[in-house]
Amino acid sequence: MKINTARVRKCLKDFDCEPLFVEELGWNRYPNKPIELEIDSCLFVLHHVAELGGMVVFRCEDPETGKIPPKSTRLKIENKVKGIVHEHIIIFTDKSKTESLWLWVKREAKKASVPREHKFHRDQPGDLLLQKLAGIAFSLDDLDDQGQIDIASVKSPVAKAFDVDRVTKKFYNEFKFEHAAFLKFIKGIDSLDDSQWYASVMLNRLMFIYFIQKKGFLNSDPHYLSNKFKSVREKKKDTFYREFLVRLFFEGFALEPKERTPETKSLLGTIPFLNGGLFMPHQIEENYREKIHIADSAFDKLFQFFERYTWHLDDRQLRADNEINPDVLGYIFEKYINQKQMGAYYTKEDITDYICKNTIIPFLFDRHANLRYSDMNPFPMKDVEPYIYEAVKLGVELSLPENIASGIKDVSKRTDWNRPADPDYSLPTEIWRETVARRQRFQQIRDDFAEGKIQNINDLITYNLDIKKFAYDWARGITDPITLRAFYFENLTKITVLDPTCGSGAFLFAALNILETLYEICLDKMALFSKDSKYKEFKIEMERVGRHPNKKYFIYKSIIINNLFGVDLMEEAVEICKLRLFLKLVAQVDDVNRIEPLPDIDFNIKAGNTLVGYASFEEIERKKKGPLKIVFSFGEEEDIITKVKSADRELINFRKLQTELDVRSAQFRKAKETIKAKLKEIRDELDKDLATDYGIKLSSEKSFAKWRASHQPFHWYVEFYDIMNRGGFDVLVGNPPWIEYSKVKKDYSVRNYKTESCGNLYSICTERGLQIRIPHGRMSFIVQLPIVSSSRMTVVRNMLKEHSSSLYVIPFGDRPGKLFEGLEHSRATIWMSGGEQRKIQDKLHLSTTRYQRWPSKVRPQLFQSIEYALIDNDVLYRDVFPKYANTQIARIFKKVIDSSNHPLGEFTAQEQTQHFIFYQEATEYWVKATIGLPYYSKNGKISAPAHGRYLFLNDADTARRICAVMHSCLFFAHFVAYSDCFHLNDSSVRSFPIPKSLVHEDRLVQLGDKLMVALLKGTERKNIQTQDGHKIAYDEYYGWKAKELINEIDHVLSKHYGFTDEELDFIINYDIKYRMGKDSDTNDNEITKA
Repeated sequence: MKINTARVRKCLKDFDCEPLFVEELGWNRYPNKPIELEIDSCLFVLHHVAELGGMVVFRCEDPETGKIPPKSTRLKIENKVKGIVHEHIIIFTDKSKTESLWLWVKREAKKASVPREHKFHRDQPGDLLLQKLAGIAFSLDDLDDQGQIDIASVKSPVAKAFDVDRVTKKFYNEFKFEHAAFLKFIKGIDSLDDSQWYASVMLNRLMFIYFIQKKGFLNSDPHYLSNKFKSVREKKKDTFYREFLVRLFFEGFALEPKERTPETKSLLGTIPFLNGGLFMPHQIEENYREKIHIADSAFDKLFQFFERYTWHLDDRQLRADNEINPDVLGYIFEKYINQKQMGAYYTKEDITDYICKNTIIPFLFDRHANLRYSDMNPFPMKDVEPYIYEAVKLGVELSLPENIASGIKDVSKRTDWNRPADPDYSLPTEIWRETVARRQRFQQIRDDFAEGKIQNINDLITYNLDIKKFAYDWARGITDPITLRAFYFENLTKITVLDPTCGSGAFLFAALNILETLYEICLDKMALFSKDSKYKEFKIEMERVGRHPNKKYFIYKSIIINNLFGVDLMEEAVEICKLRLFLKLVAQVDDVNRIEPLPDIDFNIKAGNTLVGYASFEEIERKKKGPLKIVFSFGEEEDIITKVKSADRELINFRKLQTELDVRSAQFRKAKETIKAKLKEIRDELDKDLATDYGIKLSSEKSFAKWRASHQPFHWYVEFYDIMNRGGFDVLVGNPPWIEYSKVKKDYSVRNYKTESCGNLYSICTERGLQIRIPHGRMSFIVQLPIVSSSRMTVVRNMLKEHSSSLYVIPFGDRPGKLFEGLEHSRATIWMSGGEQRKIQDKLHLSTTRYQRWPSKVRPQLFQSIEYALIDNDVLYRDVFPKYANTQIARIFKKVIDSSNHPLGEFTAQEQTQHFIFYQEATEYWVKATIGLPYYSKNGKISAPAHGRYLFLNDADTARRICAVMHSCLFFAHFVAYSDCFHLNDSSVRSFPIPKSLVHEDRLVQLGDKLMVALLKGTERKNIQTQDGHKIAYDEYYGWKAKELINEIDHVLSKHYGFTDEELDFIINYDIKYRMGKDSDTNDNEITKA
């Protein structure tokens, strides 16, 4: 039975359950008295909604709290209802009619019952729930001659609607299998790579169709593909691909209804004109044409797989997690296309949101300030508290318990500070020490605001305030039409955002969501001003929007066409990115009659090698004047520019066509073919020129074709001429490949990069990004941790400092929580660069954070809790980015510098002696250093442990002193601040600053002795067998067992460095929760072992 979508949607939003089932879904009224159930001393009321064939629908509410009960309670209610009516659906609703939860239980013989739940929020469009309800709608045709229906006939469609597998590894693993199976059915394509690529193209198209058919957009049939497959197959076997799908793509979606033949209309039914590059012949189809054949069996199996899942386009807040949606596709397909081999990893939304909002919004405000419209200057802020994140504010209104509060001014009274904090005061897993520090930070933000220290957009980043909310509030507060005009027409609609290694588009989607809200706010403001005839520009824009049947669709379409750009080495990744953008657009439409043609974004999202090719005309010009003296076949400089400009003019006009209505599809196709032909001519010549630089002989077509295929040159100057001619992209964001350059060098090589010596592609991508960013633009990447301290990354660090006026650096660990699930070593760094320094004397504003460790359950608060410390030039090592937790540790290391002008290495022996310290490189929570060798044997033979280093000293007392220092919390804080937090190397040890007086400190000799005894006493003998069969025995040391002795060492050090009691307390308790294994989400043995 076909449902009336509009009426069903209204019933859902109004929480009218009985009219929904009786009037819209064809169920029977069931006017029984409500049932009262007592569960855990709470009374719940169940109202009968409807009945059909013996299955009953109940609505349950909690009259006392007015809230939906927790899952454990819901299942208890369900179990009691089962005893009254075996087959049923329970709809839990809240008192405010804001959300509902639908519960049905799958029951099978000899199997455990499986509850299936669906959440619905009033602000959701409810597409997924609509799909399910459409499956349980019944008409008179479903009843027998007596007007009855049996329970089996009701239970089966209910099960089909609600029993949907969760999208987890199961879907991913099944998809890999189905992709491989589908590939075997593709015939007529000679190249295996092309066959694999075409399999992905086809699956992308079919999945897109699955999404839109579930919205009823294809002949009003939610099972359009399956039903058409059956009908075509019945007429003639093995013709579905050629006789139906190819025609659906190129004679249906690609053509307006009036351009379709009567035969095509009869075959396809009523379907929309979609346009877009997705349904134009792919280059593989152009190359192989009629040779391609795919048997019906391929689709039979594939459609069975698809039908096991629910496909919907509801990607707004509060979406359920048990369905296929565009966001899920991004995750699944980035895994599928095996980007990990390319050093690429799926980036979660909290990362993309944090990076994009702190990059895009500052740029918009920078540009707005340069436009000099002071009537609506965002600064000074009126209030700061609305922009302090909830994670920082939690519990600050409560007075601290006396045993905690007493320690704020008296360090000696902090005995309870390392205990878990009460839940009312704290974030998950917080100890009181962290809670107090967070509350103090909250107050410091308020105090600094009162003193006028928060005065520009960079300060919102430095204080980690909700910059997105601030931007939206400011835009909503615009009252000056001149400001609105400048911000919208000269700024917002012109910003160019690029992800140079875009993958499936995670960062572009975060950017899209940020820009969409700003667009909508501005257009709403403009609607008010446009009523005044003197604001003609506003009126014209509103008329332009009004010509489109859907404002939200128009906004997304405009952003996708004008503001978002992406490049990736993998064609499949690019196609997935475009697919997801198309789905984002279609998700905004509820009525098939209101859908607009999809934009063609082939000129926005492109495949190519970001690192190979000409970025500017200056590069081409330098090449021509170099020793090769290349002369282009199409002439001198003027001809190059003329050809590029001509292609770009066509492209600008093509983009304008995309947001206009009533443009014929033939006009689109002609414009696109013209641009492609012009760009191809330019690419061909530039590729040939570049190939000669790689030593390729153009006389060998085979050699040139091979080089071109492996290097995939991408000429930024040509592909994005208009943008590059203006100086480059405004904003760059992304997650460039984390892979050693040596691993890809066999496939392609790069030329003329200073960062090539850094050895990793993300460093080279950073250099390329700085080349294609406008000088005063913003750029933010997430890369591997070594960028902050590794000596081989010095070049890229210096480059970032040289090209930035502001630079923010956040280092992340991967124990206990990690940013990238499933990746074993995923220590990472986010860096955010703002513009070049405008004057030579301008000082770089460098801010860093502590080394971020967090338990997995705190991930939702992770980015809200970021705290920066401003780094001045007075640091220990100027060529690294120190990982400072806050301003306090900055002051501590300032004292270390001022009191110590001797590195530890000065006090070591110049040659091997009998007095030595042995330490292991692998270090995370505790330094592993011993005087002499620790126990280690291999196959029964005692020897030195593998991967260790020696520090030779002149005498035994110096060895004890130095070993005590190396175990100190101060040394550990130094290790974390200035290393990669995993390897303790020779330079880190030898460069540690020591006051000369410390070398004569006798108390350290005694403490060094005691420490060795305590550590040895606490060891455990471990026995393992290697993969090669070697038997290894060694002593495992546990630093936490000697923590009290280590504290005594730090007390001694404090006197020599001049630390205050407050500073000493900070040092002794540095990273204390993780070092002592206090976090409930971590393995104590893993954390606390030395």
